[in-house]
Amino acid sequence: GGVYLFNGLQRLVSPVDINPARLPRLTMGAWVKTASLVSGWRKVIGHDNGGYDRTIGLDTRVGAFHYAAFTGTGLLDGGVGPVDTNAWTFLAATYDRDTSTITLYVDPDVSAPITPLISVEATAGFGAGFSTTAIGGLRPDNADEGWQGAIDNVFFYQTVLSMEELIGIRNGGAAAILPQPQQQPEITDVE
Repeated sequence: GGVYLFNGLQRLVSPVDINPARLPRLTMGAWVKTASLVSGWRKVIGHDNGGYDRTIGLDTRVGAFHYAAFTGTGLLDGGVGPVDTNAWTFLAATYDRDTSTITLYVDPDVSAPITPLISVEATAGFGAGFSTTAIGGLRPDNADEGWQGAIDNVFFYQTVLSMEELIGIRNGGAAAILPQPQQQPEITDVE
């Protein structure tokens, strides 16, 4: 229903279970806008209970203040950080247990969309995390690595979406991820 603002001290807990045993193939993401360019660890979506479980956000453990994803054994650097505190970023990750891969997708400023999205891929391990998911944080049980800024249009898919499908979501906004009302048939004549 609208954007949610985070101050780094709170998170929303979603009942979505993104564990690899439940969702071996997963795509998750959101549109985000950071409120701070000060380096740090800030997560958008996560269920980490230790061991770098499925999580995306900003991180400096990769060396620079970049968008990153947890791989199950470490971090995958997205190669780009926030443009400024006014720019909305499209951020998504795909996880494929069958091929042991993770791919991180970033468009750092959706007001000037790029095609293709910035993407990086790595080999991934797939440990279990919490059975619920934090939005605006690393993990659902506490406020560690809390997001500072706005998060909108969070999405989860039970499959690995392609670059083209993610571009379609980025371009379509909320309408691309929300169910569309079906027009009901209309009776026009009675005999």
